[in-house]
Amino acid sequence: MHKKMFFIVALAAISSTLLARPNFYVNTGITKPFAPEDFSGNYHTGYELGGAVGFMITQQFEILPGIHYNNFSLNDANFIADFTGQDNAYAAVSGGAAHFWDMGVDFKYLVPTKKAGKTTPYVIAGAGLASRTITEKEIVMEKETIIDPKQSSQTAWAGGGIGFEILMGGNTFFMVEGRFNI
Repeated sequence: MHKKMFFIVALAAISSTLLARPNFYVNTGITKPFAPEDFSGNYHTGYELGGAVGFMITQQFEILPGIHYNNFSLNDANFIADFTGQDNAYAAVSGGAAHFWDMGVDFKYLVPTKKAGKTTPYVIAGAGLASRTITEKEIVMEKETIIDPKQSSQTAWAGGGIGFEILMGGNTFFMVEGRFNI
């Protein structure tokens, strides 16, 4: 009897949450290659595009399934210096862009403030699956040309951060967020 009652209450809570009016998020921003060192040193700051659908579980807690894309271009001079071990005026590289796709679920907690205003700080954490692709690189040196083939991998990710959202009107928010994913 208790299991049936728990199931009915859980089903009602989940369906009311999922049938509630969701929040839709579209984001873009800059993305910085922090780690590992061989990646962060050889790639420029890139851009991010993404989207998510938010479901409010309580007035302060939101679940956001989403998808994101990050792109980084190769820092040719740093890569050549690392690859050859010196500054090589006769070497050049083409290709090598890094593309990251991730899908996952974020959990956002809106931190209540004493004065209810248009700005609300929050803490966010999430996890999911990611795919990384580094395109083929052609490294041309004085006496030889080396082809570094395309590299792809899939892995789990986790991360978190802090931010704030500013109510722009209705169900529209401007958000600023800093986060670190591994």
